[in-house]
Amino acid sequence: MTNTRSRETRALRAKDEVLFLDHCSDFVDRYRVLLCDVWGVLYDGASAYPAAAKFVKEARQRGCIVILISNAARLGDETVAMLARSGISDECYDAVITSGELAAEALLRRGLRKVFHIGPDRHAAIMVAAGSVRVDLDAAEVVVCSGFFGDEIVAPETYIPLLRDVYKRGLPMICANPDVVVEVGGRMVPCPGALAKLYAGLGGTVDLAGKPDICAYDAARTLAAGIAGHDLDRAHFLAIGDSMATDMVGAAGAGIDTLFVANGIHRAEVAPDKRLLREASIALFDREKVVPTAVCRELS
Repeated sequence: MTNTRSRETRALRAKDEVLFLDHCSDFVDRYRVLLCDVWGVLYDGASAYPAAAKFVKEARQRGCIVILISNAARLGDETVAMLARSGISDECYDAVITSGELAAEALLRRGLRKVFHIGPDRHAAIMVAAGSVRVDLDAAEVVVCSGFFGDEIVAPETYIPLLRDVYKRGLPMICANPDVVVEVGGRMVPCPGALAKLYAGLGGTVDLAGKPDICAYDAARTLAAGIAGHDLDRAHFLAIGDSMATDMVGAAGAGIDTLFVANGIHRAEVAPDKRLLREASIALFDREKVVPTAVCRELS
C-alpha cells in the first residue's frame, strides 16, 4: 500500500510541475541539444509552419544544436530535399535522422539481404542503401514495412490476411515508420506503425526503426557528440514533438526532457480552446501514462 501511494503521489506531483508555456525561447535555451520532430511540429505534410521554422533557426543562432528526428520512411538526403521544398532550409537544423535511414542501418547491421517489402516502390531506396534486394514473400528472410502498396491509403485491417501469411513464415518485421497515424494537409491518415501494431498483435516480431525506440535517441546522441566535439549528458537534451505515443514516450524512455506541442496530432483533443489547454492536456497525460516536462500550443 505504501509503494502504491508513493507512486500515485509522484505522478500527481509530476503533473502539477508541468510547465505551460506561452513562448518557448527561455525554456528551450536551458538545453544544448534540441531533438525536434518534423511532421506536426515544423510541417503539416504539405507545407512548413513558418513560425516553427523560424524558431529552430533562431535557436541554432543562439547556440543550440538542432537535430531533426523524423519517422518518415525516407533516406536523409530525400528528407533534406523535401524540407527545402517545404520552406525549411538547412539553416534550421544541424542534422537529420530518419526512420528510413535507421531501417537501412538495421538491415545492414544484421546482414539481412532478402526483403519482402510492404510499401510503395518509392521506398525501395531503403533496401538499396542496405545492399538488400526485394524478393517475393516465399524467398524472404525479413519484412520491411514502409507504407501501403502503391501509396493507396486503406484501412490497416485490410492487410491482416497478408500479415497472417508473413507470420506463418516466422519472419521478423522492421517498421520503417513507427507512426500509427499522421496529419497530411489537415487530414489524419494511417501509417506503417498501424500495420506493425497489427503484426505484433498476431504474435509477430517487430523492430521499430524510429521513435519511440531507443535506436533513434542513441543515433541522436552520437550525432550531437560529433557536432559538439564531446559527449553530452542526457540533461542537455530536449525532445520536441506532438505525438504522445512516439515523441513523448520515446524521449521519456531515453531519459530526455520533453516539450509537447499541443497544436499537432492531438490538437482536436487538447488545443481548440486555450483556456482549457491545461485541463485537457492533463487528461491526455493520464490516458497515455506519460507526462512531458513542458507544453506549448505551437513552437514559437
